[in-house]
Amino acid sequence: MKGRLDIGQNKWLMLEQVAGGWFQIIEAHRCTEVQVGEMGLPMTRGWSFYRTLDTPTPTHTYPPAVRFVLIADETDGIFYDGEEE
Repeated sequence: MKGRLDIGQNKWLMLEQVAGGWFQIIEAHRCTEVQVGEMGLPMTRGWSFYRTLDTPTPTHTYPPAVRFVLIADETDGIFYDGEEE
């Protein structure tokens, strides 16, 4: 599953689900607080990002006001940007 995390005006992260509820950053647009390759986890307090799965403390946490938009769900063969498999 791939999605876009809209953080603010002209600021977003492209994410891809890798394991369980974990998402990996595959593209960052104007987000200097996180880096491509970091792992994110949606929580009740927002999205927390970690350098690796084993890192105990997050590098950055976004508030729950950010919005996750689903782009593609490969498990169902549905792509939300107008394509189908």
